[in-house]
Amino acid sequence: MSDPLEDDARAVLDHVDDETAAFIIDMALERARSQQGVSIALDQRITQASYLQLTGAAIGATLAGIEKGHSSAAGLAAFGSISFVIGAVICFRGVRSDNHQAVGLPPSWWIAVRDYGEFKLTNARCWAAGAIEQAINANAAEDARRARALNMSLRYSIGGALLTCLAAFWSISGAS
Repeated sequence: MSDPLEDDARAVLDHVDDETAAFIIDMALERARSQQGVSIALDQRITQASYLQLTGAAIGATLAGIEKGHSSAAGLAAFGSISFVIGAVICFRGVRSDNHQAVGLPPSWWIAVRDYGEFKLTNARCWAAGAIEQAINANAAEDARRARALNMSLRYSIGGALLTCLAAFWSISGAS
């Protein structure tokens, strides 16, 4: 079963003149290019966040090791470190490129043209519009998944930071 948005993209180009169709395709490609830029920026943010979280985990683990004598401070620091590690793992899992699609069509994609009969530029544009729409939708879904992973990891990071700060405060205040 095909996607209604892909069908709409094909149908639009079937009912406009060549100049308008070319403009619509250009805009779709521009959308896909800008989406790829957003995806790269999201990947960079996720990667940076994971490195910062691993740094936080190292700080928490160091504080836990220093504060062995203060069991409460060491425990808070250890839990903070674990929270940072969980956040980093979520980040790394989120940055995987499982479902990103390149925009554009390889020549082999057009093999079905043989069975189509008379195939004109309008038909090719309609097919291309559907493929571009499909790539845009798939990439948007993948970016949404990555953004959810980043947001979830940041929640763990906040927890880790709070626990590590509490451990440091506990240690500085001399409470045990």
